[in-house]
Amino acid sequence: MKTLKQYCVYEAKGFSRLIPYLIVLQYDGLYDLNDVVAAPVVKATRIKGIPVLNPKIEIDAQPFFVQVEKLSALNKRNFGELVGDFDEQFYEFTKSIDRLFSGI
Repeated sequence: MKTLKQYCVYEAKGFSRLIPYLIVLQYDGLYDLNDVVAAPVVKATRIKGIPVLNPKIEIDAQPFFVQVEKLSALNKRNFGELVGDFDEQFYEFTKSIDRLFSGI
């Protein structure tokens, strides 16, 4: 079974070209599950990001937003090749998830 790492971005498989990447937000110690909680990563030109809800990341020197408000459980087969590890931005992702669920 494929192991996916938290805060890593992977190529999206089975989605439109509007969603080129997915970021894993779920703790990676739950590797026995077939599904993982993830959010779409879209080009910054596609949406007007909300700073506290849509963390900005760069992939190949291009700006992207993480759409935390669209997180969902996705089957591991929807994740392609590893694109990058964004573990250093964990605080921004956690803050966005807290805002989404708790308003804080």
